[in-house]
Amino acid sequence: MLYTFRLCWYDLLMLFSFLSTGQPFKLDPKTAHKKLRLSNDCLTMEKDESSLKKSHTPERFSGTGSYGAAGNVFIDSGCHYWEVLYAVGVAYKSAPKNEWNGKNSSSWVFSRCNNNFLVRHNGKEMLVEASLQLRRLGVLLDYDNNALSFYDAMNSQHLHTFDISFLLPVAPTFMIWNKSVMILSGSASLQALMFDSSRCSAWFEGFA
Repeated sequence: MLYTFRLCWYDLLMLFSFLSTGQPFKLDPKTAHKKLRLSNDCLTMEKDESSLKKSHTPERFSGTGSYGAAGNVFIDSGCHYWEVLYAVGVAYKSAPKNEWNGKNSSSWVFSRCNNNFLVRHNGKEMLVEASLQLRRLGVLLDYDNNALSFYDAMNSQHLHTFDISFLLPVAPTFMIWNKSVMILSGSASLQALMFDSSRCSAWFEGFA
């Protein structure tokens, strides 16, 4: 089944994903920044200045400008694939929530900043060559083989791979700002990347 969500200009992300077991993949409200409001059964998050009354918790993203949230699953095995824009990656549960993903040793991220694309981990950034018309970012997490790879999903171009010796389960992480995003879920998009779709147990697609 195909789910399509059209998003507005303001900061908004809508998410729909399934694991191979059919268990819904949602955003975890305990991790969402106080300036974000989750709705639509935790499949939507948007910037909301009126939501500042939320209590602070160690799990909650809290940095200035790092309006993020994590998925409600932690991955400790298997191969998983998803697509989204613009700041996306994975993180340990212990990753700091008061700073941007990738600024610490517990998170890895691919993001777009103005006309530049970059990958970031442990405070180190590296520019990535990618088309400014990049409209769909593919993320392939191969936990068992210690790899997190990013692709231009429209033309199957490999952009970057992190070689990671995973020590703990990781969760998908997301950050949003003033961009519009469209999310699709359920299509066999792995075929475009020349992967055997049976290897991966989760995916979702995001469009600018």
